[in-house]
Amino acid sequence: MSHLRSHVAMVGIPAVSHVLPSLEVIRELVGRGHRVTSANDPAVASLITATGAEFVPYDSRLPVADNDWPDDPIAAMDVFLDDAIRTLPQLQAVYGHDRPLLQLSPTFVAWRSYEQDVAAHLWQLPGADVYRARFAAWPATCGTSTTDVDAFSGRPPRALALVPRAMQPHADQVDSRRPAFYRQCPAAYGGLAGWHVVLQIGRHTDATELGDIPPNIEVHPWVPQLAILEQADAFITHAGMGGSSEGLFTTEARAEGGTTRAADLIENMLS
Repeated sequence: MSHLRSHVAMVGIPAVSHVLPSLEVIRELVGRGHRVTSANDPAVASLITATGAEFVPYDSRLPVADNDWPDDPIAAMDVFLDDAIRTLPQLQAVYGHDRPLLQLSPTFVAWRSYEQDVAAHLWQLPGADVYRARFAAWPATCGTSTTDVDAFSGRPPRALALVPRAMQPHADQVDSRRPAFYRQCPAAYGGLAGWHVVLQIGRHTDATELGDIPPNIEVHPWVPQLAILEQADAFITHAGMGGSSEGLFTTEARAEGGTTRAADLIENMLS
């Protein structure tokens, strides 16, 4: 245990796949005797408090409950910006008089040619100029010394990588909220000799919509994914940050593939 007890704050968003990679870091810091506060929406409180950290609640309006994200990338970025603007005063009310020695926050650290490969095209999309203007105006009203959008949201001077280098590349987009996709899984894998399939459909799909389920297939809204991956020979994922990281952490001679439609998950598969 550390002889110097420091206050470390983790500020995150209530997307489970974004919370999971940070939990062991939080648990390790708590185990070393540090005071760790973790700010997030109450929807993920149970995941965080299990690490021993102090939970700091804030009210997020991100559409993680109904998964109703915009299809347009700029509109999706607007959702995150709106939530950040709303959240900052809530965090200031807590941390303004209880400042941490160190703040940890999830961030996107892209590859070296990201600006040319992705950003240059992204900023040409309709609405991008308005988004960048709104983003630039926000830190300016908060007294922040850095108001340049690219510098403010770009690569931090120091980062701890919790995401492996390799991710699932070049997968087609599939709307995972529609039962038609899940019905294809029993049709494809049902009755295959030597195959045992665990199908996680999430809370937005009713298992009864899948029709008859073959005996070699289990269907669940949620499963302990890491425990299953330690035994699995193949893994098909929607490319969330948690699933992608856990899949790569447990992979040996396993085949992996991805299916997704969410704005940030497509980049996970292409990374």
